[in-house]
Amino acid sequence: LLPGALPPHRIIEQTPQPDGSVSIKASTTTPHTNGYKDVKIDHYHVPVSKVDEVDLSPGAPPPSDDYLSRVEYTVLSPGSELEVHDDDSSTVYTSNVTRRGGDDASVTRLKRRKKKPTHRTTLMVA
Repeated sequence: LLPGALPPHRIIEQTPQPDGSVSIKASTTTPHTNGYKDVKIDHYHVPVSKVDEVDLSPGAPPPSDDYLSRVEYTVLSPGSELEVHDDDSSTVYTSNVTRRGGDDASVTRLKRRKKKPTHRTTLMVA
């Protein structure tokens, strides 16, 4: 990290689907000293046939890229926050981003924050 730079931060949302599969959204936010934040959002889909093979416990890192279905990139303006899906069916937790296999996660229910004006640029990668 550069002097004064803040470490990346990850929010993971796991949502069970009616068919028994699980959708996972891992949002990694990298803050910059000028207040802007780069956000990479990895979307995973674990089919019902593989749910027992993937660690879905709260605090677990995202699954392997075998289950990656799409990636989004966006930029948040200074003072804005990432929006988190907030319902009773999803498990939401935070995780510090460290080297692969060394995730330091804590199970935290996030509170919904009021929306602040944001400047977003979204690039979809398939």
